[in-house]
Amino acid sequence: MQDCEARIRPMDQTAISTHILQWRLIDALIEQSRRLRADGEYTEAETIAQRALDRAEKSTGNLSLDTGLVLMELVEIYDKQGREIESETHWKRIREILLLASVKFEIKRD
Repeated sequence: MQDCEARIRPMDQTAISTHILQWRLIDALIEQSRRLRADGEYTEAETIAQRALDRAEKSTGNLSLDTGLVLMELVEIYDKQGREIESETHWKRIREILLLASVKFEIKRD
């Protein structure tokens, strides 16, 4: 393990640290949104989840698994409010992200 870590260039370590910090912030926002949703505070939950989505898209891209996780939180919020059109729009993106991830996994596995 140390040998592997030693081979990571300092710039790579900085990028990894930045990504970890971004994900921790995104995760904290998702958790805050979940608590608000559980309390029935859907408008506030959506605002927080949207902030998490903006961060995820900027830091990891529109088709990343991180973005997909945030979209799932937004789907939960929309479903609780009966906002089927918005929910379905996000489900389409989630399916696209999962399909892309599965293709990447198949390519790497072979």
